[in-house]
Amino acid sequence: MQIFYHSPNDWKDLEIKTSKIFSDIGCLSSNQVDIETVRGIVNVDVVAEDKSQHPHLKYFCECKFWESEIPQTIIHAFRTVVADSGCHCGFIIAKKGFQAGAFEAVKNSNVYLLTWEQFIETFEERWIKNRIETLDNIARPLSHFCNPMATFFLDELKKLPLESQTEFEEIVRLYDTYATYSLRDWYYDPINHKYDRNDFVKCVSYVTNKLLVNEGISCFSDYFDCLLHKCNEGLNKIDNLFMQKIRKV
Repeated sequence: MQIFYHSPNDWKDLEIKTSKIFSDIGCLSSNQVDIETVRGIVNVDVVAEDKSQHPHLKYFCECKFWESEIPQTIIHAFRTVVADSGCHCGFIIAKKGFQAGAFEAVKNSNVYLLTWEQFIETFEERWIKNRIETLDNIARPLSHFCNPMATFFLDELKKLPLESQTEFEEIVRLYDTYATYSLRDWYYDPINHKYDRNDFVKCVSYVTNKLLVNEGISCFSDYFDCLLHKCNEGLNKIDNLFMQKIRKV
């Protein structure tokens, strides 16, 4: 299983998927951005800014959905744009790879030449870890309601009509398992709390077969999107029932 089930099918899809990878790892990402350099205005396919790093990092991506290998002229031009703009790192992502001598052209620079598969591989671990954290942020407050020992909401629950209290119990019953399998603890080694890809894939396979078998899960993106939807849905139902957001402090 990979991040996306389908590889990009045209140049626009390549740009969209590239931008989504950066967005999903927490960057501010935009397509078709005009950049001011010392030599004038140039257009960059994807620009991403990573504000989680200090100082902030900026990535430029040139997406080439060509049926031929990328020549050195394109590489030299992009390398100049990256250097002149103060960008920290540049990627040329090519469908068919690069002509002979291309890698020599970026030697000792901050420009990287990658196929789509290599680009995905470069960011996969960070993408997965960030998606786990995003999922945990939604699932954890839901899991607090599903904890049979929890008391933080009981005073408000008692104020509701009996039929609403029964509805609350039904929501908890329906969404408890989704919350449980969406917490970060499920995806990391229980002893050293480290990420291991093989263990992660086993977890995804287990949850998919146990809980999401009818959801059409074909890739990691489908998996996370489905669990995020379920946890958001469950939490929204609880918030609507109480007519307020009650959270464990």
